[in-house]
Amino acid sequence: MKSGGFTIIELMVTIAIVAISLSLAVPGFSYLIDRNKMISSSNVVVGAFNLARVEATKRGTNINISSIDDSEAGNTWGNGYGIWLDADGDNAYDVGEEIRQFDAMADNLSLTDAVTSFSFQATGFSAAAGSLELCSSNSDVGGRQISISLSGRIRSSEIACP
Repeated sequence: MKSGGFTIIELMVTIAIVAISLSLAVPGFSYLIDRNKMISSSNVVVGAFNLARVEATKRGTNINISSIDDSEAGNTWGNGYGIWLDADGDNAYDVGEEIRQFDAMADNLSLTDAVTSFSFQATGFSAAAGSLELCSSNSDVGGRQISISLSGRIRSSEIACP
């Protein structure tokens, strides 16, 4: 008479099949997670620049967006950035002048540019054109370039990171 359970061999085969399936699926899943972090971080940066532009037109004055901590060379924007109004005219980010502050990027992302500050005029135009590069430590993910034109238009496009 046979009982209704599994034999040890059936259980071991099932565990082996599950282990093989997981070993194939996990690397692809980590790629998806890194790719989603890249896209969502890019969207946050684009949104921050759009907010700075809107604040400039709404307030009728120049609004700046800049990196907060530029002590780590090569990842100046990745340490955090903020939108601020230069109320005292010293062209420096001071406590109390911030409109909104953004936290540092995830550990595996870097946001870099040669310029540490952008300014939007009351017309919505940018004082200077430039771009930022958002790259991941996972080279398979690729990167995003956030471009700011003189007209104030902000756009994001895919790039290959070094």
